[in-house]
Order: sequence, then C-alpha cells, then structure tokens
Amino acid sequence: MDSWDYEECLDLIDYIPQRNNFFDIWQYEGTAEQDIQEGELDDENLDEYLSRAPEITLNRRPIGGLRLIYSCIGPQLDCNDSTVFWSRSDFMKIVQSFRLPKRFTQAMARCHCFFAQSPPEKIDAEAEHFSYVFSTLFHHCPFWALAAFWDSEKNITYAFLQCDPGSNRDSIPRLKRFLAKSAPQALHPLLVPVLIMDLETNLTLRDDERWTAEIRNVESETGQEPDCRAKTLDPFDLDLPGIVQRLNGCSVFLSLIERESEVVLLHLDQALNMISDLQSMSPNLRKSSNQLTGHVNFLISSRKNLFLRLQNLQRRSQT
Repeated sequence: MDSWDYEECLDLIDYIPQRNNFFDIWQYEGTAEQDIQEGELDDENLDEYLSRAPEITLNRRPIGGLRLIYSCIGPQLDCNDSTVFWSRSDFMKIVQSFRLPKRFTQAMARCHCFFAQSPPEKIDAEAEHFSYVFSTLFHHCPFWALAAFWDSEKNITYAFLQCDPGSNRDSIPRLKRFLAKSAPQALHPLLVPVLIMDLETNLTLRDDERWTAEIRNVESETGQEPDCRAKTLDPFDLDLPGIVQRLNGCSVFLSLIERESEVVLLHLDQALNMISDLQSMSPNLRKSSNQLTGHVNFLISSRKNLFLRLQNLQRRSQT
C-alpha cells in the first residue's frame, strides 16, 4: 500500500456515468431533531450540490452534519469493483470538493481490504482535520469502498460510498435507516464504517443460525444427533449426494466467514483507535465517541462469540 501513484490509480478505475444519490443529515442548535435531505445527482446538478450549505437563521444554527454521496452497483450493469458511476472529471471534482484522501483511488483500483486514517492533503495546514479510507470485501455485500473527511471546525463529515450489494439488495436502504436513527452518533465521523460492519455482522449471524439448523437436520437424518444414542442406519437409505452437497456448502460458508471475521475484528480495533484520536482532537465528540465506542465493543464481542459458534459448527460438520 506504500508504493502508489495517484494518476496511475485514476487510470485503472472504470468510469461509467450513471445517476447517483446523496443523503445529508444536518443537526441544529437547540433541537434533537435532524434535518434529512436526499435525492439524485448527475453531472447537471453536481456543482450545485457540492456548493450547498446548511440553512442558517437566527434561531437555526447548524452544529454538525453528514454529507454522503453514494452509488450502488446494479446487477444489470456490466462492471467490476473498480467501476465508478461518474465521469473521471466529476469523480475528481467530488474528491477535491469533499477533500477526500487521494489514497481512496488506490483502494478503488487495487485494494479490497483497507481501513486506516489518511494524512490530510496540504489544505488548511494549521487546522485540524481527519480523513480515512475504508475498503473491504464481505460475504453478503462483496465490496464496500468509503472515503471520508471530517472538518473539525464545522463538525461536518464529507463521505463518498460505493457498494456492490451482492445478494442483499437492501443494504443501502438499511444503512440509511440506521443513520437516521443514530442521532447524535450520526455526527460522528466514523459512524458509517461501523454501521457497515454492524449490518454485515447481523446478516452473518442469521447465516450462522441457518447453517446450524442445516447441520442439525443432517445429524437427525444420519442418526448422529448430539446427546442421543447413535442409530444404525442403512447407507442406501440415505441421500448421500445431497448430504455431501449440504456439508460442502456449510464448509464453504465457514471458511469465508472465519476469514471475514478476522478482518472485521482488525477493522473494529482500528476504529477504536481512531475514535480515541478524534476525541483527543475535539472534546465536543465526547458523547458520541462514548456511544460509538460502546457500539464497537458490542460488535467485537459479537464477532468473538461467532468464532466459538463457528468452531462448534466446524466440528459437527466433520463428524
């Protein structure tokens, strides 16, 4: 990840201009309610959107917000993980206007597993800013790529998100619902990647329940139920090809989720470190940092417990 060239990475990205979307959350002084704005973007209204500012009146002053541009790879499009649904000029315009780390282009072009704070570009050198890149592969949503920049003075997070939803077409809508319900955490710069890992963990736990039920059914059919006396069955009475196929499916799931869980635990640990760094930069983030830290610790516990369940499932699938 250390040897890379910005222009070269831009050349490796595939640009397919399509309609994109935005999801903005603004919070104002003196009210717990959030102002949520969303809609579609294209090359005609992009400049207007990028120059937009929150409404300011005597009784309505913004205290922070999230500005999220997102794209979702559809099954009808012939594209890959490196596809961006903008022209090259518009993509660069977003990166520059949102002050996103240029290293995001490397994550898009070459890397599927990266989560780290990025050094700020040479802008407002005396001000404190924070930016990061989050890029990873998951079982349900095969590709997530996120770049974000936090303006500490205005408490606004600018983010660009791209997702290949895989078999879970509801991933982006669920993410938006989570964001809308997460006030005041929605103002925390690291909330989006944490929620992405939360969504995937939730779906993985459901898969674990499904495969556990499948193994239980196989044990029942073959007379190998735990805590029960083994039954003597005629192998010719069993659907051996079907049983082997189901066990193979379980084995593939276990190998995928074990590697994924290792990556998620690493990323969650990195998130804790970044949350701590941000809190030291801005005491105003103390409340949302404490809440988000609790959220991350819960996800770490969930993933560790999942490891134990995977080990049990692996043992039962091999006996």
